[in-house]
Amino acid sequence: MLKTGRARTVVTRVTMAVVTALALLVPLSLVEQTPAVAAPAPAADTCSPGTDCVELGEPSGHGLTTINNGGLRCTVTWSVDWGDGSAPTQVTLLPGAQQLVWHTYPAVGTYTETDTPTIAPSSDPDCFNVPGGWYEQRTHQVVNGLTARIAPVAPVLRAGHAFLDASASTGPRQIDTYTWDFAPEGDCPSNLSLANPSVTSSSPTLDIVVLCDLSVRLTVSDVRGRTAQQSAHVSVSPRTAGQWKPTTVDLVPEGSSADPRTPAEDFALPKGEFRFALTASRCRRDTRPLLLCPPTDGLGTLEGKAYNLADVNDPNGPFHGFWFVVHNNVTVKMTGLFNPNLFKSSATKHPDPDHRGKKVNWFTLNQRRGKPVSALTKAVRAHEGWGRSGSAARPNNSGHAGATACYLRKDKTRHNPAVALEMGFDQQKANLVSHTNDNLRRISGELRSAAADPLPLIWTGTVLFWNSTKHRWQPAVHNVGAAGRTPTC
Repeated sequence: MLKTGRARTVVTRVTMAVVTALALLVPLSLVEQTPAVAAPAPAADTCSPGTDCVELGEPSGHGLTTINNGGLRCTVTWSVDWGDGSAPTQVTLLPGAQQLVWHTYPAVGTYTETDTPTIAPSSDPDCFNVPGGWYEQRTHQVVNGLTARIAPVAPVLRAGHAFLDASASTGPRQIDTYTWDFAPEGDCPSNLSLANPSVTSSSPTLDIVVLCDLSVRLTVSDVRGRTAQQSAHVSVSPRTAGQWKPTTVDLVPEGSSADPRTPAEDFALPKGEFRFALTASRCRRDTRPLLLCPPTDGLGTLEGKAYNLADVNDPNGPFHGFWFVVHNNVTVKMTGLFNPNLFKSSATKHPDPDHRGKKVNWFTLNQRRGKPVSALTKAVRAHEGWGRSGSAARPNNSGHAGATACYLRKDKTRHNPAVALEMGFDQQKANLVSHTNDNLRRISGELRSAAADPLPLIWTGTVLFWNSTKHRWQPAVHNVGAAGRTPTC
């Protein structure tokens, strides 16, 4: 006959072995004579010592058994009260049998489980004499599981700092690693290869420099090897607002004939043809630079003239070592200048047909003869500016400034030099310089063509001109713009 003290020891060992098997999720295999090895105590556990620590939503389980050693035969019916108000679990075990029981608690909290046995009368007499009895209690502490949490990430300016904060991540055990995985998305170039696509740290925060939109996946790991994940998006805003503006030059008003930007040409051309001598302001110069300023023609790099570069020094960031356009010096012609001959103050005069021996300028004579001076002046302003009935908000391509604006707005990524430079970044500086130079030269040629005469017709009318070949004033039909083209944007 087995002594009761030895019998109680066997119960304890068998129970521990069953619990261990449950925790490892492997098939149960009990060997009564082999001592079980207990799992190590959790590090930095939020559960109280001596409790069964279980994460919310996970089952809490253990083994129930009977004694079957040295011929002692016990039949036991267990009633397991889980301590949360749910119905008790009833389990009847024949001699030598064992069974796993488990339960999922509905909420975070501490619960006391009570296991009450009923020994069948058919059992051996010593089954009723186990020291301390068969009655058992267990304490289960249910806690929230491991959770990864990324604080909302505010949009950042391109090449600015994004602060990633996972300090709100929680778990029943200490979190020892934070792994950040990055993937380009949004406005990033296709096939972009990041310098550091993944960073692992013991710190819950990470400060990175961002050049384009990123998808961020956080993986937190605790000291038991459990993991949890959350994803976030880092949105990058362009820096062009407030940093890049087109050149703007007001149309020259009356009294501006001394303005060095305005050429002093006569109206008459060889062979008696007429035109107005008008010039467009191109970066406020009177020579003939290209439409984009500084000039994008010629050979060699435009670095330091049209743009400047910098590199990202961010060893923990996904863009470490990348070169990018830090700022640009590109401006675009937006409006033109009148020839002073069009104004009342013009000093360019020819013989006055109405007053012998006197001279008169174009403005005075045409106004005296009732010619549509005001309509012509208005039309020329529109032709050099935003177009017929156009404005900065609603330009059209019947004006040089309007045609320029229409081109810039049509496809900002390809047409707007500020946006093209804004998106300039590469792991190799030489590649970035070559790509940026090519883009600026392409835009320069396309923009010059889009804003060049002939532009759509705005106005037509008859006015007087001085014919320097025939030395007389004569009427001529003058068109502002060319027929056959429709204003669009």
